Amino acid sequence: MTSFKRSQPFLLLTCLFSCLRGMELWALFCVLGVAAIMIWTISNWLWFKPKKIEKFLRDQGLKGSPYRFGLGDLKEMVQMSSEAKSKPMNLTHDIAPRVLPFFHKSVASHVLIDCVSFVLRGWEQNLWS
Repeated sequence: MTSFKRSQPFLLLTCLFSCLRGMELWALFCVLGVAAIMIWTISNWLWFKPKKIEKFLRDQGLKGSPYRFGLGDLKEMVQMSSEAKSKPMNLTHDIAPRVLPFFHKSVASHVLIDCVSFVLRGWEQNLWS
């Protein structure tokens, strides 16, 4: 009984390839090829390209937050915005910390004089000074 369990995947593959002959086998390989190309394209778009752009920007000396899959810095932006709006506003003309707290913090921490920073929002990278 144990020898049958060990050969079960091999038996399944043998049965699959014996059932698929000629045109059906060719169609199976085409479907697998198209699926592999689609998986590569989507993974390139969602992971490899943003990481490559991030590496190029860092190599040029630009600072910013690291790439995070999906929403990027959006969670931190919403949290900082709700915190800023929950506090009372000072009676000054400096409204940037209240209106755009995430960008204000990013400029204060990452940007030096005449430098550019980048912010990652989901899949797009934004450069601003």
